Amino acid sequence: SVSHRLKNTFDSVVWIDASVAEAFDFGSVKVSGYDKNLNLAYICEKFSVLVILDNISGDAGELENKFKAFASEGSRLLITSIERVLDKSRSYQVSEMSDAESRELIKSLIDLNDCFVERIISQVGGHPLCLGLVCQIIKEEEFDPEEVEEFLGEIEQIPDEIVAGRSQTISDLVIGKYLEKFKTELSLIALLDAEMVSNFAFNKLLGSKALRNLEKTALVVRSSPNYSTIHSIVLLSVKKTVANSQEVDKLTVKIGELLLEQNEFKNSGYYSFC
Repeated sequence: SVSHRLKNTFDSVVWIDASVAEAFDFGSVKVSGYDKNLNLAYICEKFSVLVILDNISGDAGELENKFKAFASEGSRLLITSIERVLDKSRSYQVSEMSDAESRELIKSLIDLNDCFVERIISQVGGHPLCLGLVCQIIKEEEFDPEEVEEFLGEIEQIPDEIVAGRSQTISDLVIGKYLEKFKTELSLIALLDAEMVSNFAFNKLLGSKALRNLEKTALVVRSSPNYSTIHSIVLLSVKKTVANSQEVDKLTVKIGELLLEQNEFKNSGYYSFC
């Protein structure tokens, strides 16, 4: 991703899901990765920070002007949106990866014969999320050639004109195959229902291995010591797959118990969860 490639250029990278906020205020966002809980405007002024505002809707120009008013010369603001929210000179339309880039990504993730690699590119396209999901399930579940053939056959049966979108349907297919193995983990993701989830909550409720196992599958990405991120496509697939799961009811009770227990101590993990 862009943030991964640029992370060494900045003191810190801050990713924010802006889709959940009607109005965004840099000064009201608390950042816990420093010695104290500092607000985002302050660290952008004092440090070199890349701020990624994801899924913005509305007036991005106003946000840009607010950011420039306090940010240091080394800080930068990156805004993503389904629609273009700035003029063309300051906007870039992200396209899917080329076949060559897709081939390079696949070969960096898994050792497959060239025939299977070309079929994945043909059927999945250049969407890095879906390529990662497909490659990781083949790798982590140790598919033999017959199982790879069967799996790719399922993908090839997905019609191009489906309303939900091909990427979403590929994600649904992959998540469905993980349901039996990760039913509790997926149920917790569905219950939290957020693209950024607390590592503290996962570790306390399910143990540290749960999050590590999900990372291996490319379902979640650990974005900081306190949080992990889940792509909106994956989150939607998870919610559909575990709908009406009894595990959700059990986890609801556990979360309540955890909050009551941790409320007494109120350590940094508790605040990152709440």
